[in-house]
Amino acid sequence: MTLDRRDLMKFTGGGVFGALLTPLPWKLLDDTANWSQNWSWTPKTPRGESRVKYSACTMCPAGCGVKAECVGDRAVAIEGAAAHPVSRGVLCPAGLNAHTAAWHPRRLHNPPDAAIADLSKRFAGGAKYAILDLGPERALSALYREAGAYLRMPDRQEATLNAVARLLGRPEGSLGIDLEHTKTLIAFGAPVMEGWAVPGRVAERWRSGELRLIQVETRQSRSALAAETWIPVEPGGESLVALRIARGEIKVDGPAVAIGAGGPEEEAVAALNLQLGAVGRTIVPRPAAPWKLAEAQDFMKTPDHSIDVLFVDSSRAYDPVPWPAIRRKLSASGVVVALSYRQDAITRHADYVLPVAAPFESLEDAGTPPCSTVPALAVAPALIDSPVVKQSGIDHLHAILGKSGAVADVLKQRAAAIHAAKKGSVVQFADGAATQVSEIASADDLWKKLAEGACWMGEPSAEKLIVKQAAMPQPVIPPRDPQRPFTLLVHNSPDNSLPLMTKLYQESGLYAPTSLARVNPETAAQAGLKSGARAVIDTAYGSAGREVLVDPAVMPGVVEVSACAACSDIAEIATDGSSSDWRVAAANVRRA
Repeated sequence: MTLDRRDLMKFTGGGVFGALLTPLPWKLLDDTANWSQNWSWTPKTPRGESRVKYSACTMCPAGCGVKAECVGDRAVAIEGAAAHPVSRGVLCPAGLNAHTAAWHPRRLHNPPDAAIADLSKRFAGGAKYAILDLGPERALSALYREAGAYLRMPDRQEATLNAVARLLGRPEGSLGIDLEHTKTLIAFGAPVMEGWAVPGRVAERWRSGELRLIQVETRQSRSALAAETWIPVEPGGESLVALRIARGEIKVDGPAVAIGAGGPEEEAVAALNLQLGAVGRTIVPRPAAPWKLAEAQDFMKTPDHSIDVLFVDSSRAYDPVPWPAIRRKLSASGVVVALSYRQDAITRHADYVLPVAAPFESLEDAGTPPCSTVPALAVAPALIDSPVVKQSGIDHLHAILGKSGAVADVLKQRAAAIHAAKKGSVVQFADGAATQVSEIASADDLWKKLAEGACWMGEPSAEKLIVKQAAMPQPVIPPRDPQRPFTLLVHNSPDNSLPLMTKLYQESGLYAPTSLARVNPETAAQAGLKSGARAVIDTAYGSAGREVLVDPAVMPGVVEVSACAACSDIAEIATDGSSSDWRVAAANVRRA
């Protein structure tokens, strides 16, 4: 019997087909998948007796309540604390995965001894320094303020409210949004379903049908997909839509409130709120906290070339800061010192990197959420008994400057100020009971409750706003650049800027592992691009390369790119500095 080539192919093909019908290859594939989840960098869930701890999420300014299941020396599962007066038991995906950040592959944990010694020599020579805090209003912020020149970026989450305050002749930071009684939320580019204000609370009201969402946005974001109405606009055309709403051309059910994204549309959005009757109804006064907040200088208003050493605490950064804006503030020999727990947009360029504690590794606090109508304070005790890094940014700074101070001391002072004011109540999440501050015996007793994970909530203001009329500003459409016929739109999705490692989260479509350039089919044809091709995006500020994805959800003429933490180069070529949720620049797009 002879076996020719044709018989061999039949035999081989039959064997392969027969093997596919057996469980063997599928079992091997499953075993390979399981093996891939046990690489050295993958944290192993400890086994043992579990215990429940309460804390607050510090991944964003919302400060949602957290119920954590802890085994051994760390938290293994997190859910929302049902009794939290702000978040009401709701957590966004970032909060649900916050306990994994300490073991992320991009985690920083190298010893900074050499860097601290080198920086100490610089300060011995009288270097002029400043501290840029990208997570302000923490207890840590108060220590930064005491340590030196304290800077912060403009708060894009409160941009609309600050614009309204200017129209009313009030100080910025004095207004809040009454989300509980808002029926319609009109978002001009603000990522309402992706992390704006108190994301879990907004999502809960939207899911229950209590909140209608109108999304005015160039791209079809997740907020646009969730919205009852998505109004696509050309970049820079938000003011036109605001004018149409004010004229009644677009129907809005009241009570309503409009919010922007921190861009040039804010004045129009502020005037729209006056036209809608939101001021005094859904936009209301916000009482000040009993403690004094750290006074900060606007980083963008700091004189150029005036800083020798700039410390940047990006450990709680919500948005990437364009590097050209930072570089412009440094002197000729100036350096940047990044304080972070992960590799991010700042550490990518920094001259020195000093690792700090990740969420739940050290004692922190969560203050008043952005746009809130009442002051709040939640202490976030450590949930990890054996942290990878114990130091905070102020620990490094004190080591360099020869100063001292602790976050716990500031929090005790804030607890004492709350107790002295005798206002508000303290909610303990274990039983959901609210205790009036006046019923708590001492400031020490109040501190003990807060340190165990309780939350203090103040009282709403009884002040009435004096409403003034304001004319809608005439929309200004920026002229087209013939050399750069397209518009680069860079958005800051919060979920893209947070280093979460949950496999399900990455695969669910809620997280974009890569930063793609999305273009409309019409734009792709005009630029000679196809999905999967490599494109170069040129602006007045530089160039960046991206893989192309052709997507009809993008407006024609627009190139949409996400500025995630690992790909901050795109934010740097969009603008030389902005606190907006999205940045816009005239661009040319070509094949690489």
